[in-house]
Amino acid sequence: MTTCTLSFTAQARGQVLGLRVLVDNVVVADTMVSQEPVTVTHELDDAEQEHTLCIELLGKTQHHTQVDDDGNIVEDSVLEIQDLSLDGIALGQIFYDKAEYHHDFNGSGTKVVEGFYGIMGCNGQVLLKFTSPIYLWLLENF
Repeated sequence: MTTCTLSFTAQARGQVLGLRVLVDNVVVADTMVSQEPVTVTHELDDAEQEHTLCIELLGKTQHHTQVDDDGNIVEDSVLEIQDLSLDGIALGQIFYDKAEYHHDFNGSGTKVVEGFYGIMGCNGQVLLKFTSPIYLWLLENF
């Protein structure tokens, strides 16, 4: 069996936030993230099949956001996702082009699906669907 290594770094900006990572509906990481970067790695089967990466921001509350008297956000806690790679190949822009960010503004709005640009500011999920063998998916998408 051949495998492929998935890897990325998560870092909280502001207060500590929860992070859960699933690959094909299996939890591969469940941790709290602070301003110290956390690297998540996972080996997955590189046989021909579809995969789904799910990165979840959990536990953000109103206490993670400071608002002034006029309702302007003056400080906020967010989760930054960086350096996503498959088999040591940095996905860079393709990650942002292919990933979807699903959230509901921490319960204060309707559910939305948005593009993902590296920052998670609301409890929700970033989903990336890809296929293996990874090298074929990369050739088709780079």
